[in-house]
Amino acid sequence: MRVLSKCNYHLSLINLIMFVIADINECVTNNGNCSHQCINTVGFYLCRCKRGFNLDSNGHSCTGQLSVKKEDFESLLMTGCSGRASD
Repeated sequence: MRVLSKCNYHLSLINLIMFVIADINECVTNNGNCSHQCINTVGFYLCRCKRGFNLDSNGHSCTGQLSVKKEDFESLLMTGCSGRASD
């Protein structure tokens, strides 16, 4: 078992503190290129999607399915955008 001397312990602690202070927040610029939410952590960042969406394999884009009831879709087809039945 390796035992750190008091001096080595303090140097390791100082290095850790300097690493944390020097961390770059990747989320500040362009939301880290994340579609929805960018979460900064020490040394890296990650993207998270809103409820109902999934993170793509690229780790940045969020995709989800638009949920429309069949009845609403059929009604839209019948009435068009005007809200009146089309001929």
